[in-house]
Amino acid sequence: MKQQFQLGQKKGSPMWQDVLSFDNAFLEEQGLYNSKTKQLDERRMKNIVRGAVKGNAPG
Repeated sequence: MKQQFQLGQKKGSPMWQDVLSFDNAFLEEQGLYNSKTKQLDERRMKNIVRGAVKGNAPG
């Protein structure tokens, strides 16, 4: 395991991955989730998250 970690460091691999978590009620209030069908508007969600990562999230 130590060798894999060192190899990852040499290659510049990220050590952590970010996880974003949202409350379903919040997503529903924002029009991104339908609790009746349990469907998430993935396209819009991806665009919003990408914008936030780039620093230009909708306000």
